[in-house]
Amino acid sequence: MSFSPTVTHPSSAVPGVTFTVHRIGFGRRTDLDLETLKLRQRLRELEADHPPRSDREKELAEQLAIAQKKALAVPAEEYAAVMAADVDPLAKELAEAVPAETKKRRAVLNEEYMMVENQIQAVWIRRGLVSIEHRVADDKGELDGMTADELLDHGPPALAIEIYEALTGDGKLKDGESKNSPPPTTSGERADGQSQSTTAESAAALQAAGT
Repeated sequence: MSFSPTVTHPSSAVPGVTFTVHRIGFGRRTDLDLETLKLRQRLRELEADHPPRSDREKELAEQLAIAQKKALAVPAEEYAAVMAADVDPLAKELAEAVPAETKKRRAVLNEEYMMVENQIQAVWIRRGLVSIEHRVADDKGELDGMTADELLDHGPPALAIEIYEALTGDGKLKDGESKNSPPPTTSGERADGQSQSTTAESAAALQAAGT
């Protein structure tokens, strides 16, 4: 069986849509790294500037994570009670543990961080998306033939994210997103290949710290 340079997936974000993407090999990935170099450097600068969490914040965040896991583990009829008794008070206490000026600073940095990440994702989508098809009986097929620029300008954000994740997963989707595709090694953020998965963790950390 010959190796295909492209992969086609049914979308889980937008039922009825299929999309085809390039496999991002070493050469194309290197080109993308160079194209996004300044953007990724800005992400690192934002990470360095982000106010670190205090010991009290870390302690409360750990307790909150445990409480959230507990809430997800109990029977459905007990969920609301656990949220009210355990999760909500900790979330409130964590929010109150962050000085107002720190919250403001984190919010500004988080906003720019997400904007820069979006720019990196757009580069990947423009370089990696081959086609979008939307052909279902009794359906308008409004997305059929949509280009990368059209998707980024006015297409469904969830579809754009799904396509980006497929590109950074070497053409694969996360487990459960496509019955026809094996799970990728990472679903992470992604914009410079392996190193960008670290950025994904940093982005999540920034969001968590932005309480």
